[in-house]
Parts: sequence; structure tokens; C-alpha cells
Amino acid sequence: MIATLLEISALINKYHRLIYAICIGVVNDAHLAEDVAQDVFERLIKNADKLLALDEQKQIAYISVVAKNRAIDVLRKEHIRHSNETEIDENSLITMDIMARNSFVDEHGFTLEMRDLILKLDSLEKDIIMMKYGLGYSYREIAEVLETKERTIIHKANTARQKLCKAIMEGDASK
Repeated sequence: MIATLLEISALINKYHRLIYAICIGVVNDAHLAEDVAQDVFERLIKNADKLLALDEQKQIAYISVVAKNRAIDVLRKEHIRHSNETEIDENSLITMDIMARNSFVDEHGFTLEMRDLILKLDSLEKDIIMMKYGLGYSYREIAEVLETKERTIIHKANTARQKLCKAIMEGDASK
């Protein structure tokens, strides 16, 4: 247990700037980003055994997805709380495009054309495609990381594959 706490502490220290950068990119408020980052640290500690069992690439993906999703959840709750303020600009949210634009190429076997098609998917679909086909996660693992039901992940993965197949069949990556 002590070794695990030391290992997870070292991992958090290694990636704390990445976590904070993702949080600030989503919530656009330094104090709120600090709170979200602390929540992410707690979640990582809670899931230390699972996180430490992953290789470095999967650890980074896991940490990034947890930070992004937690920050988006907090931002949405803040938006609901302050519903009279301007709507959340979905284009201002940090997405997997920004965090892992190059991770879809070469290292995970995706071509540039395929990456361009993947980047046109919605945020959840991109996360699922990257985790399933780029990093080799099972649907169950993806559901756990994204804190949603496995059947939702399977449905979104099927929808994403259909969109990609349609774009490929049309032969135009610019669509």
C-alpha cells in the first residue's frame, strides 16, 4: 500500500502540469481549475492500482481523459448553476483533438487521412476510437474511464464506425 501511494504520488507529480493545463483549458478559471485538478488527483489515487498497471502511453491517455471529463462535468454544473450567463461555447472546450492530435498518426497505426476523419467525430466518439483502436482498451475499460455504461460506449463506437465508413466510402476526408 505504501509503495502504491509513493508510485501514484510520483505519477501525479510527473503529470500535474498536464492535468492542470487540461483543467484550465476547459474551465478557463484558475481557481476552479485548481479545484478540478485536486478532484482528478483524488480520482487517480482512488484508482491507483488500475492506473499503475498501465504502460506510460495508456497512463497519459487515462489521466488526460479523466481530467478532461471531470473538468467538463464541473463546467456543465457551473453552467447550470449560472444558467443566466452565456451558454458554454463547445468550441472553446479542450478536446481530444488538442490533447492527442498526433497520437492518431503512426504510433497507433492511423494514417493522416484517417486522423482527419477521426478528428471530425464528436468528443466522446474520438475518445472511444482513440482508446479502443489506438490504445487497445476494451469497451468495459473505456466505460470505467469515461464513467458511463458499457452499452453507451458500444453504441457510440458503432455510430463512430458508421460515420467513418460513410466518409471513407464517399472518398473525401474533407467532409
